[in-house]
Amino acid sequence: MHNSIMRKYTFLLCTLLFSSCFSVAFAQNSVLSTGTFYKLKISESGIHKITFAQLQEMGIDVAQIDPSKIKIHGNTGGMLPQKNSEFRYNDLVENAIFVEGQSDGTFNDTDFILFYAEAAHTWNYNSQT
Repeated sequence: MHNSIMRKYTFLLCTLLFSSCFSVAFAQNSVLSTGTFYKLKISESGIHKITFAQLQEMGIDVAQIDPSKIKIHGNTGGMLPQKNSEFRYNDLVENAIFVEGQSDGTFNDTDFILFYAEAAHTWNYNSQT
C-alpha cells in the first residue's frame, strides 16, 4: 500500500514538473481551420513569384479570386531546434506578399504574387567557428 501511494505521488510530481517546463500559449484556432489551401514547394530561399498561369495549373478558378484576399502562410525553413525549450511557432504565420494588379479587384493574366520564403534546408555561416 505504501509503495502504491509513493508511486502516485512520484507520478504526479513528475507530471507537474514536465508540464511546467512546456508552458506554451497555443493559438485558439489554426489558420488552416477555414478556407482553401494549396501547398507550394520552396526549394530555394529567396523571393518567389506566382503567376496567373501557375494558379490555373494548381486548379484554381482564377476568375473567382479577389486579389486583396490572397494570403500566404508558412514558417521559416531550416531544421527544427534540438532543444524542446527553444521557440517554435504553434501555427502558420502570415507572410508579407505583394500582389501586382490588385487595384482593379480581379486577378488578370498579367498579374502576379511576390513573396519571400526560406527553403527547408538552409546553411548559416558562423564566422567564429
